[in-house]
Amino acid sequence: MSNALEDFIADPAYGELPFPKVQWQNRFPQDMQRAFLCSLPYGLADGRIVDGPGPVLKRRKGLFTNPLYRQFEQNLCETWGFADPDDARAAIASLLSTDSNPEYVALLPEIKIIAQEHNPETAHALVEPACQRLPGVDPSAITAVLQKYANLFAEGMGLPSQLPSTLTSWDYGRAAWISRMAHGIGWFSEEECAQHHAHALERAQVMYPDWKSYASGWLLGRAAWSGMVGEDGEGLSALVATLLVNPASPWLRMPLNP
Repeated sequence: MSNALEDFIADPAYGELPFPKVQWQNRFPQDMQRAFLCSLPYGLADGRIVDGPGPVLKRRKGLFTNPLYRQFEQNLCETWGFADPDDARAAIASLLSTDSNPEYVALLPEIKIIAQEHNPETAHALVEPACQRLPGVDPSAITAVLQKYANLFAEGMGLPSQLPSTLTSWDYGRAAWISRMAHGIGWFSEEECAQHHAHALERAQVMYPDWKSYASGWLLGRAAWSGMVGEDGEGLSALVATLLVNPASPWLRMPLNP
């Protein structure tokens, strides 16, 4: 049975499955096209424009509400709690300027051991050496963080076994997706949407060598943020594996760092 993201990637099936029929418009320079790929795997489906912001959606289609417009509106206003475009801008600025998981970086040596053990009891043995390595840090805080990651790796399939140096791609990907949705419902102009994606790409290229490490940070960052892998964790890992190995994937067409 597959356990880690790397097992999904090694499975030939993910390179052979039909890939969504995405669209390339080639309207932007290559670096800008690459920037729009930072919001994947969000919204990967047939018809998705991958190298641009997508269309500005109409609220209604005839007598009926446009389902994609409604989905974007719900995500922005209900899930994120934004009241207006300025709220979205503030969230994007925060996501692109701060690391939501600094404790991961501080405790990465211990978390790497935890990722190989897949045993929630592993954390206990690592607390004392971590405290010695990080004098002045509250031992209870170290214990809580290590136990959180021990529980995550014990619980879930599809998390990476080769850990990234940071989980900031979870922040960058959300910032890019917020920007895309905000453009879709008319909150942002195409130019503003592109600027946010360009900023996300700039940060991602500094922190990650390739889409594999970017995706690993996104998957583990999501799990750390929610405190669980969740029932859809395996499906997300399969989707990421498809993006990383399928010949039709935009990530293979345009590497993160050319």
